[in-house]
Amino acid sequence: MVIQRGGPEQLSRESRARIQSLRKAGKKSKTIARMLNCSLCTVDRWVHAVQITDNKKRKRVVGRKPILTGKLAKDVDKLLEDRVYLGSRRIAPIINKKYKADISARTIRRFQNNQGFTYGKDTPKPTLTDKMKKKRLEWAKRHLKDDFRRYIFSDSKIFRIGTPGLRHRRRGPAKIIQRDKWGGQVHVWWAFSYDRIYPPQEIKGTLDADGYVKILQKTLGKHYDNGTLFIQDKARCNISKKASKWLDDHHIDYFKDWPTKGIDMNVIENVWGTLEQEKRAKDFSKVDPMKKFIISKMIFFSIMAVRRYIDSMPLRLQEVIDKKGSYTKYF
Repeated sequence: MVIQRGGPEQLSRESRARIQSLRKAGKKSKTIARMLNCSLCTVDRWVHAVQITDNKKRKRVVGRKPILTGKLAKDVDKLLEDRVYLGSRRIAPIINKKYKADISARTIRRFQNNQGFTYGKDTPKPTLTDKMKKKRLEWAKRHLKDDFRRYIFSDSKIFRIGTPGLRHRRRGPAKIIQRDKWGGQVHVWWAFSYDRIYPPQEIKGTLDADGYVKILQKTLGKHYDNGTLFIQDKARCNISKKASKWLDDHHIDYFKDWPTKGIDMNVIENVWGTLEQEKRAKDFSKVDPMKKFIISKMIFFSIMAVRRYIDSMPLRLQEVIDKKGSYTKYF
C-alpha cells in the first residue's frame, strides 16, 4: 500500500487505524513508518494528535493512590504532634500494628513532609567566635602528633526523660508543637582511657567544686597511671582552685590549655550520643529505671568501642586544622 507523504490530514482512515493498532502492539514509530512507507514525522504527528484527543475524553491519573487517607491520616498526624521525639521508623510499626497495615517509614516521611513537619535538632550549634576558633586551631596543631592512648577523657552528662534531641515540629518559627517538659533527670560523671573505664559517678544536685573533688578522689585518686594526661572541660567546678590544687597535689597531669567549645575534640561526647540514642529507644517514663539502664550501660560499655573513638583523634584534630578551627563533622 502506497501512502502519500504529508501531515496527519493526508492519511487515509485505514492508515490511521493501522498506525493505532501497531502502536498498541508496541511497535515504534520508526518501524511503523517503514511498514507504511511514509515519513517518521507523519507517524509521530498522528500519534501525538491521537494522544491529545484521548486525554480530552478521560482524566489522566498520575501516580498511585495515596495510602494515608481519612482516619489513618488523622491518627498519624496526631501521633506526630503528641510524640514529637519519635522518628518515622518508630512511628511506622505503631501504625501497622494498630491498623494491620503495611506502611513503610518512607511513606510516613513523605506524609510528614506534605503536612508541613520537619524532624531534626531543635537547637543549633553553639556559636564560635574568632578567638575560640584560633584557640581550637592552635591546640589541634600543638597536639596533632600526640600519643592519644595516654589521654583520659572525662565529662558529665544530664540524661532527661523526654530529652529534645530530634523532634517533629510544624514549619515556622512560632509553631513548635511541644515545649520542654521534664519528667526527671539523671546527672552522671564518667571518664575512660585506652586501657581503663572508670566507674561512673552519679551527681545529686548541682555539681560544685567540693563535689567535683570527691568524684576525683573516688576515680583518679584510686586508679591513675603515671604518664597519662587528664582532659576536662572548662566548667567552673572543673577549673576551680580546689580542683586544680587537688590535681596538683596528687601529681595528676591535666590540660590547662583545653579550648573553650572543644566538644567535637572530646571523644566522650560520641559515647554520650550513643547512650542517648539507646535511652531514647526505651522511651522511659520514670527516673529509676532510666538510671539503672544508663549506669549499667556505662559499666559494661565496650572497651573496643572506646578504643575506636580514641583512635579517631588524629582525624578529628586534622579536620579542625583543615576547617581553621570551625566545627567538624564529629560535633
